[in-house]
Amino acid sequence: MRESTFSWLGEIWKAMQCTSFYFWLDLISTLSMVIEMPWFLNLGDAADSIDSTMAGKASLAGAKAANKLKILRMVRLVRLA
Repeated sequence: MRESTFSWLGEIWKAMQCTSFYFWLDLISTLSMVIEMPWFLNLGDAADSIDSTMAGKASLAGAKAANKLKILRMVRLVRLA
């Protein structure tokens, strides 16, 4: 191999050292994100899908209400002008 390849591999090794504070910080943050993804760990069941469906419907209803409020505020603003 050429020396440039060795220097490139050396830089990658330095970036991935386990003694680095940022390595451990990244590892902890990655593990905490994996814990939050039940589909990744296959821990979810049918009840979770029902809950997510209900949450989806609730968020849709909230979005519709927010749109109606925006239109109402725009109408009030036009009436004042």
